[in-house]
Amino acid sequence: MPKGYNTLNSPYGRKARVAAIETGQPDVIDWWFMSREERAKEMSAVNPLGKIPALVLDDGTLVVDSPVIAAWVDAQHDGEKLIPESGNERWAVLSLEAVGDGLGDAAIAAALEGNRPDGEKSEAAIKRNVDKVRKTLSYLNDRAGDFNDPPKMGEIAVACAMGYMELRGVADGWRDDFPALAAWYDAIQERESFKETAIPEGY
Repeated sequence: MPKGYNTLNSPYGRKARVAAIETGQPDVIDWWFMSREERAKEMSAVNPLGKIPALVLDDGTLVVDSPVIAAWVDAQHDGEKLIPESGNERWAVLSLEAVGDGLGDAAIAAALEGNRPDGEKSEAAIKRNVDKVRKTLSYLNDRAGDFNDPPKMGEIAVACAMGYMELRGVADGWRDDFPALAAWYDAIQERESFKETAIPEGY
């Protein structure tokens, strides 16, 4: 069975896990959830970029990073695809996935900078990334009424990024400012795929 390398709090790794559950193949990847120390020590031997998630197929082929792994998951089943195979819908889904991943990038950057010791953190960097988060939330709020239900890969990426954003408290007051998006986010969290992959307390 292909082996996946992951952490429990990665929005990108979560995206691949949600995709597997949504396509009815929860065990398509044997995930190893790494601690921060294990990741720092061992990931570069698996993925030269040192990034998670990473996937090693049965023949040793390395698959990186989350958009490619999620696409691999989607290719392993014969049901309705999370990534449409052709047409403008395909590009819309992939573009929304990229927006979701970008939202995750900005949320992670803001959270990491905010956790630096006083005197070392850059308030300008925090503000720059929080502004990116809020602008993206505004964009998504305007489009939430048109999101796919059930979700496709774009919606999955957005919801996973928002889960990390909310966990780290990156955008205070976002629910009041973006109510349509908040309602959509709360609804998608009720899906079994999101319940099973929720980030545990303490992460």
